[in-house]
Amino acid sequence: MIQPPTLPLRLVGLGAIGLAALLSLAGVPITSAQGQTLFAGHVDGTLPVDAPYDPAWEDVRPVAVVLSGQPVVPPMRLEPAFPSVRVRALVNGDRIAVLLEWDDPTRDESVLAVGSFADAAAVQLALGEGTSICMGQQAGGLNIWHWKADWAADLARRQDIEDVHPAMPDDVHIPADDADDALGPDGFLTGEAAGNPRSAATRPSSVEDLNAVGFGTLTPQSSAGQNVHGASEYRDGAWRVVMSRALSDGDPN
Repeated sequence: MIQPPTLPLRLVGLGAIGLAALLSLAGVPITSAQGQTLFAGHVDGTLPVDAPYDPAWEDVRPVAVVLSGQPVVPPMRLEPAFPSVRVRALVNGDRIAVLLEWDDPTRDESVLAVGSFADAAAVQLALGEGTSICMGQQAGGLNIWHWKADWAADLARRQDIEDVHPAMPDDVHIPADDADDALGPDGFLTGEAAGNPRSAATRPSSVEDLNAVGFGTLTPQSSAGQNVHGASEYRDGAWRVVMSRALSDGDPN
């Protein structure tokens, strides 16, 4: 039987978290990633941003990026579910595209049921020198591209709670749908009315564009700043996800 941690160990853990937060606020990196170099292949013409299995990707040698576990947030997996992600990149004069590929025996594309988690992947881009990989810090933030399988599924057809509970009762909406003070299109969509991107009725992309400058600062960019395009395909027990954006569009992030 595993004994629960003693009070001194709990205090040490809390102290370590507090120290990490202070270092992050001070702009001091608290960890660094193992150095790996990804060389982007050059394409004359249009990048295959909507085709994860386009032959152009096979001309680029993938880099296997080893994943690490995380002991901070439940379920606190010390060993990652998958050991690595295969990464490739293509660039032309206007855009850059990154392809992520990993083996996954299950295809999870919904977060509607209690305890369900959709497949997802993210790319972090440093906005300064010596940026910490743990959500960045004030001296150097991160731009994060977060692809979500449930958002990709929503692009084909918006999923809603009725997909999980088709026999749920449908109460009369108050205020009425056409009332001037209705909170959202049907009177109850307060998340959408507040501008929560997770509650949006339509999505421009399967990728959410975010910024972070330390623990607790992860923030979506404005709707105008959501300029990362996503495409994905699940085939033969593996995901291939393409994320792309313009090399320069006037947005510093």
